[in-house]
Amino acid sequence: MSQDFSKEYYNVEPYLTINDPSNLPDGIQETIQDFINLRFGFYQDSLIFHSGYLYDLESIENNNPEVFSKNRKNLWIIPEYDLKYIFKNKQLGISQYWVNIKLDRHGQVLSCNFPDMVRRDLKIIPYTRIKYNTDSLLNVNEEQIKNYPVKVDLSYDKEIDILQWQLCYLISSGKDSKDYSCFIVNAHDGSLIRKEGIIEYRPSICCPEPAYEPEFIEIKKE
Repeated sequence: MSQDFSKEYYNVEPYLTINDPSNLPDGIQETIQDFINLRFGFYQDSLIFHSGYLYDLESIENNNPEVFSKNRKNLWIIPEYDLKYIFKNKQLGISQYWVNIKLDRHGQVLSCNFPDMVRRDLKIIPYTRIKYNTDSLLNVNEEQIKNYPVKVDLSYDKEIDILQWQLCYLISSGKDSKDYSCFIVNAHDGSLIRKEGIIEYRPSICCPEPAYEPEFIEIKKE
């Protein structure tokens, strides 16, 4: 199975940082804009360019031949253009969602972590409506719900090409861990994909926690 490439996972150089999309070749700019029009539809106004990378594939091949080796275990798809955007929409309750668009040297889109909104005629259900529905799934009264802090996330499922809301309610908090009841919801039709119980363990006070290590999370099957 092909594996998408990005600088965060593979330290491949050389590359140039792209701070302004207007510096890209005209043909690539047109391709990107056409793709955004077709992919995002009227949501494209919520998309803000952040940054990107332009990779020198010929130099990469010369300096890192293993990247293109036919014998490598993983098939890396290395883009010529790796572009990052921020998707913001207050009406939907989305303060910041990172969109990554990768293209080859000809301007063909290799990947994008956002659904095909236009051709599939998709809409995004606002967070407030999603939360109203998931509140009722907790099977507790309104006063109890107010005492449950909520962690919210928005993610992309590339297998079925949808966005999904994740709402995690803090049910209890002890000395060493926190218990969450999490609902994964289809962001386009509001249907419940799955429910998970999550235990989040706090780091031990005996040992300093490295800044880059996440807290351990255990999934409880329900």
